[in-house]
Amino acid sequence: MELKPCKHLDYEDGKYDPDIELKDCAPYYPMVRYWHRGERWTNNGPGEKPNPAKVQFCKQRGRINSIFGCYTGETGHCYEPETPNVFYPDPASSAANGRAPHEKTPP
Repeated sequence: MELKPCKHLDYEDGKYDPDIELKDCAPYYPMVRYWHRGERWTNNGPGEKPNPAKVQFCKQRGRINSIFGCYTGETGHCYEPETPNVFYPDPASSAANGRAPHEKTPP
C-alpha cells in the first residue's frame, strides 16, 4: 500500500491540548500519525453517540474523522501529497518474504 501524507495535515505540538495525544499506527504503519482525543472531546453525554477519538487535523478543512483518508487521497479535492512517498508492503506478503511489515520494500 502506498501512503502519501497530505501537506495540509497539522501536527503542531500543543495546538489542540488538552486531552489529546499524537500517536502513530505502529507496528504496521509507524510513519502514519494521528491525533487520539480523550473523553473531554469524545463524550457527548449519556445516551449520545461519542465523537470520533482517532482523527486528523487539516490546515484547510479542520477535523477529519479518519486516520488514513489524508494519506490515501480519499478525503477529496483538497488532497496534495507531500514528498517523499511512504510505501508499506501488504502485511500478509511482508511476513512471507521475511521483512517486518513496517520495513520499506527495496526499489
